[in-house]
Amino acid sequence: DGSRAGSGNLEILVNGGHVTSFVRALGSQRFLASFVPHEAVTHLVEMTFNGETVP
Repeated sequence: DGSRAGSGNLEILVNGGHVTSFVRALGSQRFLASFVPHEAVTHLVEMTFNGETVP
């Protein structure tokens, strides 16, 4: 839910960009992100908004 964040750039990386992620806008500044893993291992998902880390 980014409704209070204002406009900007949301970036999502899975395993440093080695796994493709998909983002779908749900409306009202809400988004659904997903990815399909290639292997059954732990994955690192990193999100930034305007260059700032999203916790």
